[in-house]
Amino acid sequence: MISLEDLPEYLLKKLGMNLFIEEENEDCEKTLLEKAEEMAIKEALKKADGNKSQACKLLGISRSVLYDKLKKYEDIKI
Repeated sequence: MISLEDLPEYLLKKLGMNLFIEEENEDCEKTLLEKAEEMAIKEALKKADGNKSQACKLLGISRSVLYDKLKKYEDIKI
């Protein structure tokens, strides 16, 4: 089975998944699931132009769950 860690960096960047590329200054303690979740939230907020209610609809989660995730991933900018 091939995982994201097995893919070359250039391919991840091309697919827009450069969040999965571990950099020296990045917190390496995040799991792959946490990185994917953070990326999905960022993308939903971007598509919703920062509208949290719309982002919740895109993600299929409640506002309270979104706020919990925003608190968890403090580096997500709205």
